[in-house]
Amino acid sequence: MWGSRDWYFDEIGNRRDSPDKGYAKLRVGKDMPGWDFLYGYLFEYYFGLAKIGTKKVEMSILQVSDDGYFISEQAKKQLYNISSFEPSESSHSYLMFNIAIYTSKECKHWFKDPSCPADDCRDFLTKFLSSQSDIKVIKHDDGEVEISKKYEMQRFATQHDADDVIRNFGKIVKEQSGIELFKSNFYE
Repeated sequence: MWGSRDWYFDEIGNRRDSPDKGYAKLRVGKDMPGWDFLYGYLFEYYFGLAKIGTKKVEMSILQVSDDGYFISEQAKKQLYNISSFEPSESSHSYLMFNIAIYTSKECKHWFKDPSCPADDCRDFLTKFLSSQSDIKVIKHDDGEVEISKKYEMQRFATQHDADDVIRNFGKIVKEQSGIELFKSNFYE
């Protein structure tokens, strides 16, 4: 598994000149915003590429610890100004599952919506997290399928609940793409 992409914040870089090799070698500057230290606010766990039959599958899970920024309707919402966020009582925390299934040499549509061709990955993610919809299924002309699904974090409170969510996502993937991510008995 690879770590996060710097979706909305800068990652803390590494230093090479740490005087004590037992400590992390982090490059931290006095002008860095505090958000750069909150990796868990929005973090992507990218699982890489796997082959299932003749198809290639890429998957990641995004941890969204508070969607208050995304769902805010204030005209001047600002990422670094939490007073422009929706209140915590109306905000949510999610694990967002994202998967792309394709047969081409490489994934061409990771976090892409053909109805918004000028958008980059961040625009796609911002629009999806801002929407009230908890699922987005895109079937591209070249046969690639991308599925994004939000699950509220409290749905992972127990092992049984987490298994239900994973089973649900597996069923959605199977219905939309024909790909079985798990052994057949997992879907029963």
